[in-house]
Amino acid sequence: MHIKHTYPSLRWLVCALLIPLCAVALADDVDPNTVLLNETFSNTTGKGGRDGEYSGNIANNNVNFDADGWTMSGSTGGASSCIKLGSTSATGSCTTPALTLLSAVSTATLTFQAAGWGSGTNTLTVTATGATVTGQTSVTVTNSTWNTYSVNISPSSDEITVTFTGKRVFLDDIKIIEEATSIPAPTLSDGFTFWPNTTETPSRMVTVSPAERTTVRYTTDGTEPDINTGTKATQPAQIEINTTTTIKAIAYFGSTVSSVVSRTYTLGTTVGSIAEMLALADGTEARLFLSDAQNARVLHVDDAQCYLRDASGAIRLDLATASAFNPQPAHNQHVAGWIIGRRQTQNGVPTLVATERTTTRYLAFAAPVTESATAPLAISADDYSSHLADWVTIGNLRIANDGVDVEATGGSTTITVDNKYSLDASEGYTSLYDGALADVSGIAISDGTNNVVYPVYYEGAQRPVVYVIDEQKAFVSPVSDISDATVRLQRTLSSSQWNTLSLPFDVAIDGELREYASTDGHVMHFRSAGSVEAGKPYLVKPASDVVNPTFGGVTLSSTAAQAVGSTDYSFVAAYSPTALATDGTERFLTNSGSLGYSSNPSKATIRGMWAYFRLADAGQDASIFIADDGFTTTMRSAERNSVAVEGDGVVYDLSGRRVDSRSKGVRIVRRPSDSNGTGSVMKIINR
Repeated sequence: MHIKHTYPSLRWLVCALLIPLCAVALADDVDPNTVLLNETFSNTTGKGGRDGEYSGNIANNNVNFDADGWTMSGSTGGASSCIKLGSTSATGSCTTPALTLLSAVSTATLTFQAAGWGSGTNTLTVTATGATVTGQTSVTVTNSTWNTYSVNISPSSDEITVTFTGKRVFLDDIKIIEEATSIPAPTLSDGFTFWPNTTETPSRMVTVSPAERTTVRYTTDGTEPDINTGTKATQPAQIEINTTTTIKAIAYFGSTVSSVVSRTYTLGTTVGSIAEMLALADGTEARLFLSDAQNARVLHVDDAQCYLRDASGAIRLDLATASAFNPQPAHNQHVAGWIIGRRQTQNGVPTLVATERTTTRYLAFAAPVTESATAPLAISADDYSSHLADWVTIGNLRIANDGVDVEATGGSTTITVDNKYSLDASEGYTSLYDGALADVSGIAISDGTNNVVYPVYYEGAQRPVVYVIDEQKAFVSPVSDISDATVRLQRTLSSSQWNTLSLPFDVAIDGELREYASTDGHVMHFRSAGSVEAGKPYLVKPASDVVNPTFGGVTLSSTAAQAVGSTDYSFVAAYSPTALATDGTERFLTNSGSLGYSSNPSKATIRGMWAYFRLADAGQDASIFIADDGFTTTMRSAERNSVAVEGDGVVYDLSGRRVDSRSKGVRIVRRPSDSNGTGSVMKIINR
């Protein structure tokens, strides 16, 4: 029943008060979404038609359509809540707005009411564009009586218009109901992985959108929705999710149901350390959260890469997407907070690659205040692959230059040393040379096939290259001097005894230093020296024990190890471990202060950076005298006799043997001082 009927029911009167005048009044079994057009002419006020007047001077008002887009031509006029088409002598027509079908394969049903006025024949025809019409498309309407007519619409396009042409006809209640056999599914936001924008409970909004004039039902628990199950929406709806959620949705139009759309929205993985990030599978997007306790630090930054270390491991940040890394970190900064990125392996190097959610806005960068400066991690060459992206020092690498890059072998691992950052001597970098033994500090990376270390320099004690002189390893001199080198000496010098020493660089020694002076008979005399000169052998007693010292800013000399002395007695420098003669012609200084040799070839070797004594004849006597403020100390040979003095008041015979002070014969006694109290003296007595 139409709401404008002369005798409307109470139900429709209530509806008329609650909805706009242009609202759709439909039967209970009609889905309002299937209504393509519902024109009631409720806003048209005139005379004739619905007021029961069907003749005379009527229908002269304007027509007010419920919907925009109608067009009229010929003789038309506005009557009482309806429209009049045509007159006694002329026709009139009206055409609907362009109507967009939900589906091009839809069908539609047109219904309308019409009545005639005046005398004569009252005719009405229905035509369409974009469709074929059948049924009551050409009718003779009854004068002064309203009847309902029906037309079938078969679209050939997804947009149609319908035209009514009449002569002396009242027209009202035009409805077009679409019947779709296929409808589009609703639109759901693409599936995504989400994190919070703060450290609070994570949340994210998902939009579900029905196609125009369809109804959506959706579920958030993974179950299948249908026309009667799920949350209903006829407009785009926002769904808040805060955990991993699967949303399923359908659209329906009348009794026609779309396919199911399903999307999963995943709460992203958060890891609490770089080690946990490295444990993820390649391609995994995750949030790396770094607490203050992790003590994360920036190791190095260049134009496209940043290397980051925490207490558990190291990772490279790929800065290629510059906007994602703004602000950009700087060397030695302390880092806390979180960053989202994709864990990727690039040429073997673990890397955090930017995604659309990557930003450094949630990372706090601060210069260390109480922490010590970041230092490289000391590793072995064989453990190199476990420390990619870290700042490391690989010790005791033996260098071989292939003419392009420098290759170094430590253990069973070969590493290429690539001076990518063009360091020079002013930055503590010296060109490596064939045969050198070195510690190399730099960023450990890989080119996909080879291990490659990029030496880096930062102000302070850390140097990119430290040459190593190890007493147990062969030393190879450089072809030419290397200035401003840093050298680590792998050797201990005891402060409680004299040590032999030879070095390939000049250096000052804190303590007592003696150099060869002359030979008198079978006695080699040693005098005080100011500092060590490269290549020369020395006797040294440091002020305190020296254990594996490092010397900076020295010149690593190409000078070969030298021998000083005479043909019969010489003092010989040895840079590398050296096998000595087993017949007594080559002797070493023992810990007890004697000149010793061994007849066992496996024991007749001195270590590198030591010195030894060479005799022309194995049977000749040999002694050394070390001058000390006017006092001469004599050390005994291990195989041949020589004079030795061991302490104040101690008595020796001429063979250097310690004897009782009451024994008879020629004796040598050391006294603390002479009668003037100036210096130690030697006294020969005869009992």
